[in-house]
Amino acid sequence: MKLPDFFKCVELNSLMVGIGAKEIPELKPVEFVRTVTKTEYVEIDNPAISMLEDLKTKVLPVNRDSFSIGSDGLIQDSKGNKHCLYIMKQSRGIDSWAKTTTYKYHLTTCQTIKNMISSGHFHRYVGTARDDGYFQVIDQSGYRAKEIIIKMELCSHCKAILQKENKFPLPFSLKNYYNKFQPKVPKTVRKAEHVKVTEKYAPNHDEIAKKYKEQVGYRCQSCGVDCTENSHCLHLHHKNGDGQNNSAPNLRVLCVSCHSKQPMHGHMLANPKFSAPIKAVDKMRRQQGIVSLR
Repeated sequence: MKLPDFFKCVELNSLMVGIGAKEIPELKPVEFVRTVTKTEYVEIDNPAISMLEDLKTKVLPVNRDSFSIGSDGLIQDSKGNKHCLYIMKQSRGIDSWAKTTTYKYHLTTCQTIKNMISSGHFHRYVGTARDDGYFQVIDQSGYRAKEIIIKMELCSHCKAILQKENKFPLPFSLKNYYNKFQPKVPKTVRKAEHVKVTEKYAPNHDEIAKKYKEQVGYRCQSCGVDCTENSHCLHLHHKNGDGQNNSAPNLRVLCVSCHSKQPMHGHMLANPKFSAPIKAVDKMRRQQGIVSLR
């Protein structure tokens, strides 16, 4: 006849703990941290400045989305920067030796620009912020098209509008025009960056209990019953009776049955809501070979 393993006896282990012959090991403190996404703002070089500098030597294809008329009546891009428009592919009126052309550049939506829009030829224009009065064009007047740099004058219609609106700085030059009417672009801008950071937080009781149950492998620290499949039968016991004191030395993980036998916990046996979990613990003990004398 095989005798029961009395080292797995519930009452014996409880007695040994009570007389100090056996100690329930203290739980190790756990840290409650979580990863959250925070928005941080950093100062970066304003990309509008580099874009504007690029457009002093390059051209931008024009459409109704990329260019518009500003509240001041001047042509601007989607960022509010002032530009001039001109036709890049030119087939007549070019003097390649003198580097001049009869084509004009535009600073307002003058009648010429309006006519080009209504006739469906607005796409022929390009935009630039070049300020020396010279423009990159494709000369199509000869046998072979070639790219050249030529001087171009302001459209007479645009000039009349600018003079009427007192927006024609004297002496007139594109450099003076941009100096006066180009919006001041800040050198840096604030950029939002979303970064993941780990931070400590105050957990609720369920989170605390779960962490410590995981630490002991869902086993009661007194009788050793494994409650992995029935974690609700495992409680977090506060030794000094203060449910707000969640320091590790004050905590023990006990099954509901062992919990009910702790000092000042006799009320649990009289509470009907604990009867089913206690019976479940008794059944698990028998299945796991844990002896109970009662």
